Amino acid sequence: MNSVTDQYRRVFNSEHYLAAFERFRRLTMTASAFWRGKFADALRSFDGELLTVVDVASGYGRFVPLFDKAFGSRRGRIFAIDSSPLMIHALQRRFQGRNDITIVQTEAQTWTPPTSAHLTFISEALHLFASPRQLFSRIKPYLAPGGTLMLRVSSHAQISSIEWLEDFGLLNRDKCRTLDVPSLIQMLNECGITDVSTHPVDESSWMPAADYRRMLAARSFSILGSLSSEEMEVGLRKVDRRIAGQKRIWRSSLMTAVIAKVKP
Repeated sequence: MNSVTDQYRRVFNSEHYLAAFERFRRLTMTASAFWRGKFADALRSFDGELLTVVDVASGYGRFVPLFDKAFGSRRGRIFAIDSSPLMIHALQRRFQGRNDITIVQTEAQTWTPPTSAHLTFISEALHLFASPRQLFSRIKPYLAPGGTLMLRVSSHAQISSIEWLEDFGLLNRDKCRTLDVPSLIQMLNECGITDVSTHPVDESSWMPAADYRRMLAARSFSILGSLSSEEMEVGLRKVDRRIAGQKRIWRSSLMTAVIAKVKP
């Protein structure tokens, strides 16, 4: 009999997952408009330049279409970077044929783009780095004058799916430590980035239980890569028991945009 882990892996590698992602994106259109506006604001002062965006820990590329819209009629290019082979495969599959998107499998804390970035974006991934301060120090030198480092972080925990963390017994593990916004701002200040603002955004939504399961497939294989196969199997079985019989899942997601500007 196939394990639950194998079932999730097949879901993640199927076209059904991408369809689920698109439905999820439509459910959170209000939040998408918020982020698109913030991206556009960050790029507004660079008219006439070839715009460069770096999407750190891009995952399955949720925000890439919003970067496209923020470019408007201007030329832009996107570096979508991730350390997970599965995420890289998802990005390559989704954006096949896009010459303006460079997909790079690398560790963000050691990588530098070939040109200055006007916007660097990190969404709910800082808990994966041993030292966010070191990451910020790596990013600051390649930001263009007047450029922006933008963080999307959970307002109540670094990963918002608390029940999901409990399923995998991760609430007390260092790998999934919480990072509060004041601490992040302090780290940014210590790296010499002092123009920092914060903006709340509510991304909560109902989603079909089947789609919720598919979204967990992505998180399971990107965030939980350090788990043993036995730990993964136990956690995924708990997920299935928790959502059994439910048609819809309330996904609570209270986020904060941390916007750090480099002086022109």
